[in-house]
Amino acid sequence: RAPPTVLPVQRELGGAGSRAMGRLVALSLLGIALALLGERLLALRNRLKASRVVESVDLPNCHLIKGIEAGADDIDILPNGLAFFSVGLKCPGLHSFSPDKPGGILMMDLKEENPRALELRISRGFNLASFNPHGISTFIDRDDTVYLFVVNHPEFKNTVEIFKFEEEENSLLHLKTIKHELLPSVNDIIAVGPAHFYATNDHYFSDPFLKYLETYLNLHWANVVYYSPDEVKVVVEGFDAANGINISPDKKYIYVADILAHEIHVLEKHPNMNLTQLKVLKLDTLVDNLSIDPSSGDIFVGCHPNGQKLFVYDPNNPPSSEVLRIQNILSEKPTVTTVYANNGSVLQGSSVASVYDRKLLIGTLYHRALYCEL
Repeated sequence: RAPPTVLPVQRELGGAGSRAMGRLVALSLLGIALALLGERLLALRNRLKASRVVESVDLPNCHLIKGIEAGADDIDILPNGLAFFSVGLKCPGLHSFSPDKPGGILMMDLKEENPRALELRISRGFNLASFNPHGISTFIDRDDTVYLFVVNHPEFKNTVEIFKFEEEENSLLHLKTIKHELLPSVNDIIAVGPAHFYATNDHYFSDPFLKYLETYLNLHWANVVYYSPDEVKVVVEGFDAANGINISPDKKYIYVADILAHEIHVLEKHPNMNLTQLKVLKLDTLVDNLSIDPSSGDIFVGCHPNGQKLFVYDPNNPPSSEVLRIQNILSEKPTVTTVYANNGSVLQGSSVASVYDRKLLIGTLYHRALYCEL
């Protein structure tokens, strides 16, 4: 007969074994989690191009635009040479040179010999104090009415504002505010009618923490939405971070920049406004807003060579700027040319480049803006 002390000892040995096994499992799970976090962090650094250094490409006839000190994230130019600037964007966690001043819309007449940027008055009743403009787009109706569509983030929410441009008074008449559950994190917009547009959502979520998690985990949940008074629908999805959007001069194709994937997507537009992907152009930089040269159909792209410098601002090592020109994007081998590049000594964080009659305007996320004659 076994002595009575053996059973408790066996039980004790069994308990110690399960405790050791439990610790081993916990340690293994922690190791897997840390490895996954490390892999995600490394992937994020690659997506941000965190180690890229840009070589300067200068343009001879450039000067900084007076009156733009805190960013001109987007620029749109009418066929008559009137350029609209979206200025003063603020985003959670993003640097700002004037954190307490609301944003606005500026205008410049590129047909003038020495054009100046003037702020447009906005009609009464619109909340100017919380105006936080992001992407913009113009639409000219059949009766020559000019509409300006503005992505707005009042108190970091998401709306699209539609204004009527009144040229004689240099003012904007506010017509409509659009909010919709399919527009949770709007970045840019391209107007295709007086109250019709495509818009990019750079994230699936609107909550800042969930946005960060979505980016970190590289979920590819960003999308493009079509909006009209009769119908609102997601028309294409699966982007890392859908950003700039524009339309070809013949209105057949929509172009979408995926900033963290370093890609421009070419999508065919159908009569029901759905989009199907034709091709993807891969680049070696973070592509932001897209502008079209109406005479050639070339795409001018405001780019961030190093995204880490953009989001973690250091005045001694500022974000650089880069402008690309893409010719014949529908062809087998499009031509990609660097039009302008700067290490941040002149221009920090270029987000858009628009051309009109041999004049080039370069805007930034939160810095200055440049006027160049090509």
